[in-house]
Amino acid sequence: MLLVAAAPAAAAELVASGGAFNLSSDKSEAEAGLGARFAPRAWGIAPETGVTVSGEGSFWVFGGLRRDFAVGSGGWAVAPFWGVALYQAGSERDLGGAVEFRSGIELSRELGRGRRLGLAFYHLSNAGLYDFNPGANSLVVTWAWRPAGR
Repeated sequence: MLLVAAAPAAAAELVASGGAFNLSSDKSEAEAGLGARFAPRAWGIAPETGVTVSGEGSFWVFGGLRRDFAVGSGGWAVAPFWGVALYQAGSERDLGGAVEFRSGIELSRELGRGRRLGLAFYHLSNAGLYDFNPGANSLVVTWAWRPAGR
């Protein structure tokens, strides 16, 4: 939570998300997140950070990189992203260890006045760092907005 709390002053966008965690399992659960996306740097790559909580009490704090690519006209964009997460298992979902990797893709549309609505799919797993590596997939709706004056 400290990463998100420190981010808004310099954030290009603030982000809220909600959807399904562990989607490809028969034990899917709700998830909700808050984050910050920063202004793009070299090659249009932007840092991002956030925190997510699942309905069964798992939570993860993440930091990573993303790159928005415009798709056609009308404010559409697709953004692949990758990052590292620190994960704490709740009552239902052990992912094998504390260090996890988060990779995915988001399709979004600019709605005007600094608002963006999107749909993101991502995978969270430890990439074989630990003996146990079940991974989990998430599908979330994202709502991003630019703070006033940005």
